[in-house]
Amino acid sequence: MQSALRRAAAESATTEPTIVYDPSNMSISLTVVVSLPEGQEDINIDAAPVAFPHGRWTLYWSLVVDTPGLIAEFGDPGIILPPSSGLPAKVSVVSGPAADGDDWTAEFQSDVLSANAFNYEISIDWHLSTEEVTRNVTIHDPTISVTNDPPPGG
Repeated sequence: MQSALRRAAAESATTEPTIVYDPSNMSISLTVVVSLPEGQEDINIDAAPVAFPHGRWTLYWSLVVDTPGLIAEFGDPGIILPPSSGLPAKVSVVSGPAADGDDWTAEFQSDVLSANAFNYEISIDWHLSTEEVTRNVTIHDPTISVTNDPPPGG
C-alpha cells in the first residue's frame, strides 16, 4: 500500500511538488521536483513544506525530473537533517535519513505542545544527457512543521 501511495505522489507531479498524507499508516510521501529552466545554468529544486502532528511519522521523498534531457538523482546523502540540537524541543529523528531505492526516508517522533518548524537540505546530483560531468546542488530551505493538530484528512 505504501509504495502505491508513493508512486501515486510521484506520478501526479508534473511541475509542482506534491504531498500525500496517509494517517492510517502515519506516513507522508513528498515529491521533489527538479527542473532546469531554459537559459538557466543551475537546476531548480522544489519541495513543498510538510507538517506532521504528535506521534511517530515516516516521511518518504521521491524525485521527479521535469525537464527533458535532464538527468537527476538524490545525492549522497540526499536528505540532510539538522543535528538533534537543531530540531525543535520534543522532536527527534527515530531513524534515517536513509536511501530506500531511488527514494529517501526518515522517521520522526513528535511530542510538541505547540507548532514549531525546522529546515532541512536536499542534495541533488545532476547533468544534462549531453554532458558527462555530474554536478551537485544542495538547497537549504525546505521546511518541516510539527503541530499539535492532525494532518489533512487525519
